[in-house]
Amino acid sequence: MKRPARALSLVLLAGLFAGGCAAHRASSSGKKAAEKGDWDLAVARFTKALEKDSDNIPYRMALENARVMASRMHYQEARKALAEENLDRALEELEIAAKYDASNKLAADEIATTRAKIQARTDEAKRRASFDAMRARASALPIPIPVLSARSTAPIVLKFQDQSLQNVFEALGKVAGVNVLFDPDYRDKRVNVNLTGVTFQEALDQLTFANRLFYKVLDPNTLIVVPESQAKRRIYDDVLLQTFYVQNAEIKEIEAVVKPLLGTSARVVSNPTLGRSLQ
Repeated sequence: MKRPARALSLVLLAGLFAGGCAAHRASSSGKKAAEKGDWDLAVARFTKALEKDSDNIPYRMALENARVMASRMHYQEARKALAEENLDRALEELEIAAKYDASNKLAADEIATTRAKIQARTDEAKRRASFDAMRARASALPIPIPVLSARSTAPIVLKFQDQSLQNVFEALGKVAGVNVLFDPDYRDKRVNVNLTGVTFQEALDQLTFANRLFYKVLDPNTLIVVPESQAKRRIYDDVLLQTFYVQNAEIKEIEAVVKPLLGTSARVVSNPTLGRSLQ
């Protein structure tokens, strides 16, 4: 009965000896790593040594010291990444630092700050993407301004003596195949007209300018003749919106400069909800 017990004791002693040797080797490897400043490896080796010999106080102290030093090392790496605006890498380093040493308050504080910066960056990227998409859609919108499609572009020869101006416009329209309408406030008069060797468009411009009139194209085959006045311009002129996107400038200052240049015929407003834009 004593032989089996002795054999068992020998096995246990062999196991303890083997475990002790493995722990010693891991501890020695951890010390070498610590001397080289490789604190990640040192933590791994001292952890293994303590697993093999959990009651070894020097191993435990060495592991705690390695974890603190590894935490400091990763915190310094995080600071470098933050200086380079590499937020993702900085957050990764900070989380490792906090994992190694829960008492590293600097790392814990920086984690919250860095996460907030990353979230702000994500929100800004989404806002810019939405802004760019909106700008692209606005730029792609066609401007629905009708253009006259005259039936003939050949030079015109028309002469009138003491003739109704309305009749002249109507005759000109018949030549080009364009319907000519008149504003209710249009007042007819007698005129002498000599249109020779000009296009329909040139003849139309000459007649309206010489008689203080203007015309508005209603569709490709129809126009209306209107007395020239600011009131009529406000009624008939097309209102076009052009948006200019401004960066690295104070929008109000630009608005103050642009308004006098455009005069009273155009309105200039800023729209802060579109980021920085001038319309």
